[in-house]
Amino acid sequence: MTRILVAVMACILAAGCMRAFEYKGDAVTDTAGDTLVGDTTADGDPTDVIGPDADAVDTAVDADAEPDPHSDDDGDGFSEVDGDCDDGNPRVNPAAWDAPPDGVDDDCNGIADDAVVDCDCEGDASLVAGLDLCDPRFLVSATEVSYAGLAGAGRGMIGWYGSGDNGLAPRAGCGYAVLDTGAIEPLGGGTCAVRQPGTDFYNTSGMLSCPGNEPDPDPAGPSGTSICDTQQLVLELVAPSNATGFSLALVFISSEYPEWVGTEFLDTYYTLFAAGASPAINVTTDPEGNAINVSSTLVEDPPATSLAGTGYHEMVIDSTSGATVPCGSSTGWLRTSWHVDPGQPFTLTLSIHDEGDGIYDSLVILDAFRWEVGPFEAGTARII
Repeated sequence: MTRILVAVMACILAAGCMRAFEYKGDAVTDTAGDTLVGDTTADGDPTDVIGPDADAVDTAVDADAEPDPHSDDDGDGFSEVDGDCDDGNPRVNPAAWDAPPDGVDDDCNGIADDAVVDCDCEGDASLVAGLDLCDPRFLVSATEVSYAGLAGAGRGMIGWYGSGDNGLAPRAGCGYAVLDTGAIEPLGGGTCAVRQPGTDFYNTSGMLSCPGNEPDPDPAGPSGTSICDTQQLVLELVAPSNATGFSLALVFISSEYPEWVGTEFLDTYYTLFAAGASPAINVTTDPEGNAINVSSTLVEDPPATSLAGTGYHEMVIDSTSGATVPCGSSTGWLRTSWHVDPGQPFTLTLSIHDEGDGIYDSLVILDAFRWEVGPFEAGTARII
């Protein structure tokens, strides 16, 4: 026994034993000056070793210690206290969009795969509802913009444009938003005789009275052509924390087809995207990069999508050539998709206007806005 005690005392005096291991239960200072932290958990495990180096900072934490509910372990801006139901997955938190059908409670509301909300089926007749932007968490503001005093007749949410057997059935919900350079349901009904010459919102008698001085929404800059009867829906949005982009469905229809193709009379639709200090860009273009008007390659030539009951479907005599021509044509249903960063604030301006004069009406139907949460190809394509 005496020989053992002598050996132990020699080890201590040589400071070798104290440098070999630091035990959290001894609560003493070793020869290097490190204060050893005691085990304060209920397990009392004497093998909770901090480290073999007495000069190291004692930072070990018991494996059985309770996690800090105030910490944001996945860096998504939310802790458990903030309502994060999976703090190991940055795509799951209260600012996420619940993307069915993935079987995950993405937005931490206690329900995996929330039921789809069709707010345009619930008595909400706003343009935002018609667009199916039904989650208020991501909509900061919505502003309707026009310049002519009578332009309110050219925008609204409707259930189905034209007759119920044409190719304009809603893509989601019970209706859609419409922006029209003329009256959506003009006096005299939806006939070609009304679509042409159409409605000038500065003079409902059909006379050319648009002053032509409305701002040109073309992101490339003013063209020098008269801009009339502008209709815009300006949306201030914040992308969900799990979003990779957004998309929306649309149909462009114009009575300028076919007589005014390739002329200066080109009523035009833009989806203008702006984020941060960057200038707005048009993200709805044809394969050639052109905005949507009757000269775009996305306009059906000849018309293919049924426009029955709208007036644009009728055949008329061209006053110049004497030929029998359609009263108008459309793009058919398109979907525009564009990338955004998670949580990114941005502005989306949905814009259509008469160009060259205030007559010969054109319109855009807007529907089925949705957030994208996975990989996708940005651009505009036909919906099959």
